[in-house]
Amino acid sequence: MLGVFTLVYCTNIADRYVLSVLIEPIRAEFGLSDSALGFLSGFAFAIFYTVLGLPIARLADRSNRRNIVAAATVVFSVMTALCGMAQSFVLLVLARIGVAVGEAGATPPAHSIIADLFERHQRALALAIFSLGASAGLTLGMTFGGWVAEHHGWRFAFLSLAVPGLLVAGLVRLTVKEPIRTHSDNAPSQATLAETVRFMLSQRALVHVFVGGALLNAYLVGLSIFLPALLVRSQGYTVGEAGQSLGIILGVSGSIGLLAGGYLTDKLGKRDLRWHVWLTALVTVISFPATIALLFVGKSLVYVLCASMFGVANSLFLGPLYAMTQNLVPTVMRAFAAAVLLFCINIIGMGFGPQIVGGISDALNSATALGEDSLQYALLVTVVITAPWSVFHYWRASVHLREDYKRVE
Repeated sequence: MLGVFTLVYCTNIADRYVLSVLIEPIRAEFGLSDSALGFLSGFAFAIFYTVLGLPIARLADRSNRRNIVAAATVVFSVMTALCGMAQSFVLLVLARIGVAVGEAGATPPAHSIIADLFERHQRALALAIFSLGASAGLTLGMTFGGWVAEHHGWRFAFLSLAVPGLLVAGLVRLTVKEPIRTHSDNAPSQATLAETVRFMLSQRALVHVFVGGALLNAYLVGLSIFLPALLVRSQGYTVGEAGQSLGIILGVSGSIGLLAGGYLTDKLGKRDLRWHVWLTALVTVISFPATIALLFVGKSLVYVLCASMFGVANSLFLGPLYAMTQNLVPTVMRAFAAAVLLFCINIIGMGFGPQIVGGISDALNSATALGEDSLQYALLVTVVITAPWSVFHYWRASVHLREDYKRVE
């Protein structure tokens, strides 16, 4: 079941991130600014993805989660195909909104099911394995999508990536069984929306983890979306070269980061639960210089090393973040908690991240002589502000983490 849900996440992320490697041909065809591209890749997706995720997650906490995941996978796959058929920027935005609607129903129910299948001391690694779908999907979207776009056009790239999702949706429906929901002796069998929200707000570690994860995701998503365009504009890459280069590097390093993050979190967490947040903060600090250097180095070994360190940081935090979200609430609140987490990290990360980068880039392009290089400095500003800010919230979460875990137990 974990393997099947990992495939769902892979197709989910591939359909989401193929847009990043197609930004330049789409910009050329429709004559778009970086702000418009930031809206297309950011808010147009994030608002619907995050808002609709909340009621779907409430439904998942009360009904068959397997069926919701299967139906959602069909929706985001069909809408990805429609992205390739869009004849205007407006129609492309509407199709991306459709992708968001489908993806909103896939991840929270999957998190809830996985939490039922594994104990607390296993969940970080289990959810890290699930998140391998993100690395595989990013690689598939960038490398395969970039290759298809270079040889057959950007529209066919969308169409070709819609097919795997439809096959995986059938696999979910035919092979996955809805598991029994796990309960502790004193856990309620139902929780109202008001009770759920009150409990989550009372968990101070959970609040800081949500804010820290959202800020961390802001610069990680902003860079992931615009790095291919940066390589094309400033480093002389073709669309296919940018997609293949970043797709392979980030896919491999991201997989290493996910597995290392899940394994080390579970291992170190047995000694001190605060490692659940300390590990992410430590890796963010270590990778900070490499992330900045990545914006300015050209085709070289240094570029590969910096991109690899960024890839590790880009993925390592996901397993611990997802696991803490499930660990810090009772079982009847898990799908909703996952949806709230996705709301926070995506409305700020996926929404504001690309939009801020695009806006700063356009402003610098107009007010300075940077020209196409304005994108480099827009990304630099985003990283310098959000990375240290996220580390602060992870440190604050460590102060309350052990106490909040005891409340759930």
